[in-house]
Amino acid sequence: MAREAQQSMISYTATSDRIISARFQTRNGTVTICQVYAPTADADDNTIDAFYNDLQEEINKIPKRDALILMGDFNAKVGAGDENTRAVIGRYGIGQRNERGDRLLDFCYVNNLCITNTRFKQAKISRCWTWESPDRRTHNQIDYIIVSQKLIGSIRNSRAFPSADCGSDHQLVMANIRLKWKVRKPIMRAKKVDVQRLQSEDIRQKYHTEVEAKWQVTLTEPITSIEEEWNKVKDIIQNTSKEVVGYKKAHNEENG
Repeated sequence: MAREAQQSMISYTATSDRIISARFQTRNGTVTICQVYAPTADADDNTIDAFYNDLQEEINKIPKRDALILMGDFNAKVGAGDENTRAVIGRYGIGQRNERGDRLLDFCYVNNLCITNTRFKQAKISRCWTWESPDRRTHNQIDYIIVSQKLIGSIRNSRAFPSADCGSDHQLVMANIRLKWKVRKPIMRAKKVDVQRLQSEDIRQKYHTEVEAKWQVTLTEPITSIEEEWNKVKDIIQNTSKEVVGYKKAHNEENG
């Protein structure tokens, strides 16, 4: 990830060897990105059911306000689509939908999700298919980037990249999504005066002497308002505490 994205990450969860998710803070709200690897089309129904049950449980844990980006190898063909499926897959899918594709579409309908790389018309068919058979004669579209409906307006393009060498029979799939990361600022904890040191007679006497000396100087200066007088009193106490008493050590400093 880019450094900015790393700094924006709130948490991540490895649900199983097939599902992992991470949550990010953006300027427009929180986003959860979930990467999956579905069982192959040859897997039995119980294995497919278990995968979608685990994925649904993961989706259910995501806060309702989060936008969702779901991506990976779904091993499902959703096909070119029709009027009934246009809301989910658009008009530019390829091939014929299979049983696994029906299952994926049902999952998208239930969770108000949209497939992105079937929504954009591409100049070349090689930018649509995502898997190639070993003999290079068969091409399928089985890898997808799927987003929640609230994000669909932020998608600028989504397609396969045939020129990317990723050492696989799958093509790289990318989407241009307009997101502005919000870098979380480190928490600055206020330093605390080590008041326990005032139990020492020498330190207590030195503190009293320093405060009195600074106060006598302040009395000789003109004061135009109560607020100004209060700020001077506050500065005397804070500066003398820092100089004479000092601050408590942080927990990690004590351990170090």
